[in-house]
Amino acid sequence: MQYRTDRFGPLDCTIVDAFTRTGHPRLAVILAHGYGAPGDDLVPLAAHLLHDEDVREGVRFVFPHGPIALRHIPGGRAWWDLDVEQLIAAVETGTFDDFRQHVPQHLPLARSCFDDFVRALGTAWRLRPQQLVVGGFSQGSMLATDWALHAEENVAGLCIWSGTLLCEEEWGRWARRHAGLAVFQSHGRFDPLLPFDAAVRLRDLLQAAGLAVDFLAFDGEHTIPEAAVDGLLRLIRAALEQDV
Repeated sequence: MQYRTDRFGPLDCTIVDAFTRTGHPRLAVILAHGYGAPGDDLVPLAAHLLHDEDVREGVRFVFPHGPIALRHIPGGRAWWDLDVEQLIAAVETGTFDDFRQHVPQHLPLARSCFDDFVRALGTAWRLRPQQLVVGGFSQGSMLATDWALHAEENVAGLCIWSGTLLCEEEWGRWARRHAGLAVFQSHGRFDPLLPFDAAVRLRDLLQAAGLAVDFLAFDGEHTIPEAAVDGLLRLIRAALEQDV
């Protein structure tokens, strides 16, 4: 495997592939980390995915680093400011459902930043939207969902690891423009940070809009189990089979 860092548009990123040939990838998989994690937090997952022969020869993994450096978490980054204490209090008091109507103040700015990054990467590697799988974990998955639903065209796939429902009215409206979009979503039944029921509501919203959601419920907390990584692998294989 080859590891390197690069910058596309406004964001630095870590890139992983295992190509034995030259040229551009058939497919790029862009995975955004969660709140407070370092930019390269999800990089080790690439090793598991690159065991697959088709993935090794056709796919390049990209891990963008969030634009915000968090002072209170050394090395931690974020996509937009988040009040973690408020979030935990909402879970403990049973008022988390209120967040489904919440549009984070800086989400549009984060989406624009991510869009500039994806466009610059696509131009550099000559990739169409149908040659992109986009996803992430926790806050990163919320960003990926928001970006994919606002995109002009369907990407090859969307991966939502331990995400949640935000911007319900807006996401519901935009999701109807993306009927048929392949989605893999996973969530722990005992997630103490982003409740499982909210993930189910997100799944139901996407399915009602016509998106093809492969949903994995697992007996765990706020994490990415091996079965969830395998779910992304299915999404990648399906994208490659579309002969992009």
